[in-house]
Amino acid sequence: MKLTIIMICFIFFIASFLIGHLITCLCFRKNQNIFLIVFTGIITIWGLLELILVPMKFLNIPFHILSFVYGSLLLIGCSCSFFFRKRLLQTVSDFSRSWKQYISWTTVIALIVILFQLCYTYKNTYYEWDDAFYVNIANDTLQSDVIYGVNPDTGVTPSFSPRYAMSLWAIFYALLGNWFHIPPAIIAHTVLPFIIIPFAYLVYLLMGQALFPEDKELQGYFLLLSAILHMFLPDLTMHIFGSTYLLLAPWMGKSILASISLPAILYLMFRLTKEPDIPGNWILLFLHAFNTCMHSPMGILFFPVFAGSLGILWTIKIRNPRFFLKTVLCSTPCLALGIFYLLYR
Repeated sequence: MKLTIIMICFIFFIASFLIGHLITCLCFRKNQNIFLIVFTGIITIWGLLELILVPMKFLNIPFHILSFVYGSLLLIGCSCSFFFRKRLLQTVSDFSRSWKQYISWTTVIALIVILFQLCYTYKNTYYEWDDAFYVNIANDTLQSDVIYGVNPDTGVTPSFSPRYAMSLWAIFYALLGNWFHIPPAIIAHTVLPFIIIPFAYLVYLLMGQALFPEDKELQGYFLLLSAILHMFLPDLTMHIFGSTYLLLAPWMGKSILASISLPAILYLMFRLTKEPDIPGNWILLFLHAFNTCMHSPMGILFFPVFAGSLGILWTIKIRNPRFFLKTVLCSTPCLALGIFYLLYR
């Protein structure tokens, strides 16, 4: 199982890097470090799934067609990235020469803490009642070849909740299980933590670089603080809102929404305040809207509220309404899904 985890994570992050490199080149963004490229690739991979998954669900297209189409698109994206192989090789070469500029003693300590968290997550798997809902969606999808055809709450078919039908993060378990011939429960509890937890800290690393661009030690302190908060700041009233939920159930959409998607909105909006005239930054925010919608139904509401609020504040500061209008345009996937839900139910 250890080799399986390493293999799947290696394939996922390599594919993320290649697709992120492709999007970076197509958006004419330059001087992007390798961490931002991987971040771009991951939100593109998940955003693309949301883009094709929702129409296929409501058109009752079989799961095996989704698996083939989505897998083919990812392979095409990875292959097309080699059309820009000069920049690809230059990015890898630059990182191999300058990786020390991202490392300080505080960063090393933060990485040790993160490795400890991964080891703890591997040794102590957490189970709860939500597994009976999300993992069962993936299992039923594989067995019946129907995308969310049975409501796990009732066991009735055909029956589903429109709210969850627009945020089918559990189908990602089914896709990985189908491609690697591993049951979705093992994918969720054993494989995904080694994708989600490193990705979460990648977001915090990028936030630290944006906040403290000239100070490596402060970047490391920020990453270390993020790791410690996720260990020792649980919510005493409801565990699903606690900071430790990233380490308890990193495979669940609500955990990803709270620990990754919402902080990523803050990071992307901060980038836009610094570089509002670069189209690639707006495209990245637009892609992240799809990404947020897929993880949880709450993301359909949280993205426009959070991004819109930050957009309004910055618009008031710079007195340029175009900034807010662009933010609204980037939120159109969430707004469209929200309107569709109100009409469908």
